[in-house]
Amino acid sequence: MSLSAEQFASVVGSVERPSVPHHEKRRAPRVVYRARVQIMLGGGKQVMTTVRDISSRGVGLMHGEPLEAGSQFVLQLPRGKQTPAALLCTVAYCRQQHASMFVIGAEFTCVLNCAVAAAPAAAGSARDEAESKELERIRKSILS
Repeated sequence: MSLSAEQFASVVGSVERPSVPHHEKRRAPRVVYRARVQIMLGGGKQVMTTVRDISSRGVGLMHGEPLEAGSQFVLQLPRGKQTPAALLCTVAYCRQQHASMFVIGAEFTCVLNCAVAAAPAAAGSARDEAESKELERIRKSILS
């Protein structure tokens, strides 16, 4: 799965002067992108991690714990003043950088409904509560 040009531009556009390494020969070149972001791991555990680069097909992370290849997580990518993009990602590889740092490469699997993924249900709204429960059911089935 690739981000559309519009989705990719909205994420990368929030970074000043993105740079692409000259030696890059991938189908989807990486853009250097540094940001602290939230990811949701299996079991609903939410943690902060650091994005090191991004392409239209995936993301590179620096994280304090290893993530198993094939495991999935939900990534919340900031998009300037817009609602963060919620992306389901699948870990392609995880390499130990040093004692307490791991380099993780993940492929974008699908774009989740940003409005539902980003905000909990509003109090008293049956529709929002139903959407929230459905999202939680999907998260549990995907991330467990």
